[in-house]
Amino acid sequence: MNKLSCMSYIDISPKHRILLVDDSPSIHEDFRLFLAPAIPDSLAAEERELFGDVSSDTADSAEFPGNEFELISAYQGKEALAIVKHAEETGNPFRMAFVDIRMPPGWDGIETIENLWKVNPNLEIVVCSAHSDYSWKDIADRLGHTDRYQILKKPFEGIEVRQLAMTLSEKSRLRQAYLRQILDLEAAVADRSAALSEAREAQKAAECAATAKSEFLANMSHEIRTPLNGVVGMTELLSGTSLDEQQKRFVSGTKASVDCLLSLVDDILDFSKIEAGKLELDPVDFNLHSLVEDMAEILSPRAEAKGVEICCELAEDLPSMVLADANRLRQVILNLLSNAVKFTEHGRVLLSVSAERSSDTETLIRFEVHDTGIGIPDNRKDSLFQVFTQVDASMTRKFGGTGLGLALSRRLVQLFNGEIGFESEIGKGSNFWFTARLGRSSAPEPSITLPAGIEGLRAMIVDEKGASLETVRSILTRWGIACDLCANPLQAVGELQAALTSGRPYDLLVSDMQMVETDGLKFVRSVRARPELSGLPVIVLAAISQNISRSFCDEWGVSECVAKPVRYGKLLSAVKSALKRISPGDPEIPVTEVASNSHPRQQRTIKGNRRRILIAEDNEMNRLVISAYLKSMGFDCTLVEDGRSAVEYATTGTFDLVLMDWQMPEMNGVDATVAIREHELMRGGLSRSGARLPVIAVTAHATSGDRGKCLTVGMDGYVSKPIDKQALIEVLSEHLDDAGQCVALSN
Repeated sequence: MNKLSCMSYIDISPKHRILLVDDSPSIHEDFRLFLAPAIPDSLAAEERELFGDVSSDTADSAEFPGNEFELISAYQGKEALAIVKHAEETGNPFRMAFVDIRMPPGWDGIETIENLWKVNPNLEIVVCSAHSDYSWKDIADRLGHTDRYQILKKPFEGIEVRQLAMTLSEKSRLRQAYLRQILDLEAAVADRSAALSEAREAQKAAECAATAKSEFLANMSHEIRTPLNGVVGMTELLSGTSLDEQQKRFVSGTKASVDCLLSLVDDILDFSKIEAGKLELDPVDFNLHSLVEDMAEILSPRAEAKGVEICCELAEDLPSMVLADANRLRQVILNLLSNAVKFTEHGRVLLSVSAERSSDTETLIRFEVHDTGIGIPDNRKDSLFQVFTQVDASMTRKFGGTGLGLALSRRLVQLFNGEIGFESEIGKGSNFWFTARLGRSSAPEPSITLPAGIEGLRAMIVDEKGASLETVRSILTRWGIACDLCANPLQAVGELQAALTSGRPYDLLVSDMQMVETDGLKFVRSVRARPELSGLPVIVLAAISQNISRSFCDEWGVSECVAKPVRYGKLLSAVKSALKRISPGDPEIPVTEVASNSHPRQQRTIKGNRRRILIAEDNEMNRLVISAYLKSMGFDCTLVEDGRSAVEYATTGTFDLVLMDWQMPEMNGVDATVAIREHELMRGGLSRSGARLPVIAVTAHATSGDRGKCLTVGMDGYVSKPIDKQALIEVLSEHLDDAGQCVALSN
């Protein structure tokens, strides 16, 4: 019988119940004396004989445990069985039983014991036997070799009976306690096993959910990146055509916006990593100034549409080149700027960046976004950085958004070992700030040479709103130009005239084109109408969306036009041109700053030399973009729309490289590559030269591990959609080293 089946036999009662089964009434009387609470004189004498004399007080107060015994009598085996059954049914079982072997005319003692054990298997038995009864062997053959019974030979000794009763009762009690503990442990193990089983099921469900989530994200990545590839590719191709300055600015803005969208897609794919705290930063060298100015410029059209001006202010001691994860830093800045523009109906949004302290290895940078928006109520400030939390539910309907951006920004700032916070007042606006520890870059700082004689010049800055005015004044002052501010255009004309009369004329006039009381161009024309001021260099600040051509500037007497938000490099180029002080030896400032979303890298090109590329891609727009890239480099391209066709063409031995899409009809890129490699095992290399045919994965999948999957199935490289032309050139150069010389271009 297993332990669980013994549950009904467990007795934890402190009183020892003993059953005596004997057909002789005198034996019952003797046992009542032996087990009586009071110690009989005969037993006391036997005790003294066995254990020696004890003191009188000890003897008088001896707590002989007889009062713990309850003796029940039965005179025949069947009677004993009925008593034991009743005791079990009422939950008051016996600890032990003394059973005489001879009990005529019914069952003998052995048969009685066998039946008692069927009811209570744990019952301790003392077999009472005379010398003429069963032998030891006979008893063992019937009852088995077990410790559940003892043999007591007649005639009985009282002290021996009492000691057996005490020992076996205690043994029974301990056995019951042991069984109770075992059952408790088994119950605990069963509960634990059930809990573990539930945990395993929950883990399995979570793993299935994670797999489903990963597959969903991969599919979403593919669906989003596929059309983006067309946008990026067409924009890249458009930038290589003949464009005027405004068109170039539009193309540049489109490319920057697509980069931001791609960054957001990557953030969505990494969200599970962010939740698990496993997102790692990817530090690269990049131009911090350009990144910050890019963010302000990207959001400028949105702000302009609301009548809000967005400005950028960079501290003089702020390093240009830093080492950090540019994409993650850009995500935080973009999120705070977007929120500021979203919740600001009038006024301005100012992005300011400064260096708090530096060490040999890093600089602590502080970013602040000030706005004149609606502000945040006190009762919502504590929950602002929680996931999916908005300041007010009604704002979700009015302004949109998921309430996820600030929570993600906080996690990212923590990865930069920084802090994030804000101050806000209802109706006056908010100031969101964060700090980030950015590494020192090994790349050289951009070299900017100011034109000779610029220090000591005087400039008047005219702007009624004053938002961009402060930015311009800060930059000009940094260059050594003394600046005077004027918020009234009519007053400015008088001050310009007075300065000329006093012999301290202004050397430069900077005016905003969009002013409240007076149109900026009319103000410039009024200045030009005065002969003595007609030669004064004039720079106007215009919204990025305004079409300010060179002919337009000449018509209105404008020397140079600078788009808002004002960029450091663009303003310096405009000042140089307006002052006409650039000597032939003065270096020009590049119009295009270092890309903010990547480190400055060597731009490469490759000569195709009519090498043949097989393009396997089911999306028509992607085929057009990739083939246009390759044809512009001098490659010959063959286009197919599915994996089966790709295998058919690739096995002809007439191509130098295959660009293989991951997802295609008929046969996907993985199966197609496996098929190509199987053909090579049988026939040898399939490239035109007879070597292994390089197969490059071109895929919109962007989850971790995809590159490893490509290599596992026999692909040689990996290009992610949207395709970056430089990334494509680099992978082609790696696998077609003798296709043409790789020429380094200047940044």
